[in-house]
Amino acid sequence: MSGFPKQKRPTNMRVLGDWVREYADQQQMAESRVRRAVSFMLVALPLEHSLDGDGKPLFAVKGGVSMELRLGLRARTTKDFDAVFRGTFEGWLAALDDALADDIEEFSFSREEPEAIRDTKSFRVNIIIDFKGKRWGKVQFEVAPVEVSSVLDVDQVDPFDIGQFGLRAPGQISVVGLPYLIAQKLHACTEVLEGEENARVHDLMDLLLARELLAPEDLRRVREACTAIFDNRQKQTWPPQLTVYRSWAETYARLADEEGVPVGDVEEAASLVGEFIAEIDAAANWNFR
Repeated sequence: MSGFPKQKRPTNMRVLGDWVREYADQQQMAESRVRRAVSFMLVALPLEHSLDGDGKPLFAVKGGVSMELRLGLRARTTKDFDAVFRGTFEGWLAALDDALADDIEEFSFSREEPEAIRDTKSFRVNIIIDFKGKRWGKVQFEVAPVEVSSVLDVDQVDPFDIGQFGLRAPGQISVVGLPYLIAQKLHACTEVLEGEENARVHDLMDLLLARELLAPEDLRRVREACTAIFDNRQKQTWPPQLTVYRSWAETYARLADEEGVPVGDVEEAASLVGEFIAEIDAAANWNFR
């Protein structure tokens, strides 16, 4: 059988792996990236059944996976699956265990012990995916509490279609809205750390891509999210100053080459992000009708 979508389910893990490799070759993508995308969607399947009392999703995807879902190949490659937990945060692990408890077709799920992420309220846990009793893969899942609920919008986006591989695909996936995502990334890359350089140069790429997805009338909501997140964290003030650290030039150039992003120079990227910050801040005075 050749071509996609496949018309039947994979009979075993070797067949599924071959199909992933075939798809990667056809799309001129790294096989590892396609395999991760499949694994991310397999984790999304049980999570979509984790709902609050109003029938709304408890987990909303953020970070690199949310950008991949919005942008496809244009997004920066990501190796972990980030989410916010919209319920009372102490209940996130029980909710995750409930979601992972039931098999979905031939896939079963389990997890390792979670660990706290240093200097945050977030946790990291590896989710294990088995296919017909054999290990398909492992996804590093990071979960964080909602920082400011009033500026957390949740959007619905289409999944990466694993139906192409004969698998059940999730429905639309709940992702953190762009204003909240942008606010967190702007805070992360502008934070001044005592005695060390800020290493969040990769956020510049994500911010420039996110900027392209916004309409002018979205900027006021982005500013609301930025001021709320910055006020909540009580570190640097809004609007922030972006510092280009010595280590950023080499790291950014390498990432830009690997990802094929159009802005290959860190100084240019930082200048554009600085313009973005000014544009967001100016939105407070705009009048949209």
